[in-house]
Amino acid sequence: MAEEFYCMKCRKKVQVDKFEKKTLKTKTGERAQLVGTCPSCGGKVFKFVKA
Repeated sequence: MAEEFYCMKCRKKVQVDKFEKKTLKTKTGERAQLVGTCPSCGGKVFKFVKA
């Protein structure tokens, strides 16, 4: 299942097939995020999601 991410390096929306769900710890709690690699430039892309 492909997800749509925004690549900061390419400055456009890209479809990423391979991604993983990680948890980011902050001062106020934890946030879930999806992390992947841009197919165009190879840069890192991520997106915050609901836990």
